[in-house]
Amino acid sequence: MAAEINAGAFAPENAEHNFEKKERPDVHFVLPVPSGFSLEKAVCSYGFFMMAPNAWVTSSSSSDCTLSSYLERPLRLLDGSAVLASISQSNDELVVCIVGVEVLSDADKEKILTQVERMLRLSQAESFTIGSFHDLHLQAKEDGFGRLFRSPTLFEDMIKSLLLCNCGWKRTLMMARALCELQAELKGSPSGLSDKKLGRMEGPRTPEGRDVKRKACPKKGRYSKTRRFLELNETVEHVNMAAICLGTQEEKLCKPKQVAHIEMAGRDLENGVSLRDLDSKEKAYVPSKGEALHGRRNDLPGFVSGCGSVIGDFPTPEELCCFDAKFLAKRCGLGYRAESVSKLAKSICDGTVDLQLLEHAEREPSLRSDVRSRLLQIHGFGPFTSANILMCMGDYSIIPADTETIRHLRQVHGRLKCTAATVADEAATLYAPYEPYQFLSYWFELWGSYEQRFGKLSCMDPQFYNVFTGRNMSREPQGP
Repeated sequence: MAAEINAGAFAPENAEHNFEKKERPDVHFVLPVPSGFSLEKAVCSYGFFMMAPNAWVTSSSSSDCTLSSYLERPLRLLDGSAVLASISQSNDELVVCIVGVEVLSDADKEKILTQVERMLRLSQAESFTIGSFHDLHLQAKEDGFGRLFRSPTLFEDMIKSLLLCNCGWKRTLMMARALCELQAELKGSPSGLSDKKLGRMEGPRTPEGRDVKRKACPKKGRYSKTRRFLELNETVEHVNMAAICLGTQEEKLCKPKQVAHIEMAGRDLENGVSLRDLDSKEKAYVPSKGEALHGRRNDLPGFVSGCGSVIGDFPTPEELCCFDAKFLAKRCGLGYRAESVSKLAKSICDGTVDLQLLEHAEREPSLRSDVRSRLLQIHGFGPFTSANILMCMGDYSIIPADTETIRHLRQVHGRLKCTAATVADEAATLYAPYEPYQFLSYWFELWGSYEQRFGKLSCMDPQFYNVFTGRNMSREPQGP
């Protein structure tokens, strides 16, 4: 049960708030959390936290960037309007601040808390799942790993899972941001924002890439691309990750440079599509030797794009169903995904896809048995997308297998013969001892390897989120 507190009562030590309380009213209330809960670990545990409209805000006043850190993003009231919410932790409580709002009804507070609880997996069912997983995986228990960040709504998770497919991570970030820009154009910026307080959300520093036009090719050619993509000795310009990831905030930054193209090693097995064309001209910004990946966001960073466009909340089905696929493809750069996004929104609005039934199955694990088959019937939802959505719903028994899974199994587990055709079976066999939490065990390994490579992801400067790619995992760090 949430308790409302005085607007001036919560002022964590060293906190750098993005608002001036004398200029605008705010509503604060608290939400108890389970023993041992860490907001940082619950948020910075899955790549969705890097995607708009989420903003993980870190402090620059302390050597420990996690002190006074908080999550900021728009959330919805009962009437569908968006308000800016800031979520921080104070001991065994979360403090939820609704910015620029004087009064909230009890029903609106409950609506906000439901979204917060879903994002951070605070339900009793999720807590039970995490406890059961910890019984099987003592290292995960010791590290406080188990809650994987997700969206306030199942619909947002469904769309973001589509955005993961057949493209680089940079492109995924850009598409999510573009959809939030579209929502702001349609409905206006979330309540609580003012232009003079808006910061900038650093986006990828390169032009938007294009979807690769795939042509039918013999199996040998596809395998050749896979082998070339995953070959650890592939000749590309070296990125010195040790120097740029492990530096402190006090270290001087070197000038950036453009290096060889890097693409996310994953998610391109969807719908039977062969691996992407690795000769794509798409390039991504990578910092040079000595340049720190860690830094602090500017004020309200998640709500203004790198191009200066105001970012709203993630759009709802009702907000998207009025747009056709051609418009979404052009305006938001969704490519072929636009048709799937448009059809999903319209199918939910006309009742063809029963979103409430899926949401009910999320809360009742016993009803999930036929959810996967229902998801696979939705236009554009292949095995990877469906498995990823099931993970977001709390079903961890299926690993969404992609080229990043292939890389991980080859590089970490020595399964050098793992291919697109065998990866699902090999992953299932490898993580079978953790059934029914196979994905949690897999993700514990994968996320841990990312942090070994890039440093603490909760401290990563958002302008370098696009560097967070599987391609860089194939490079051995070297000293400065």
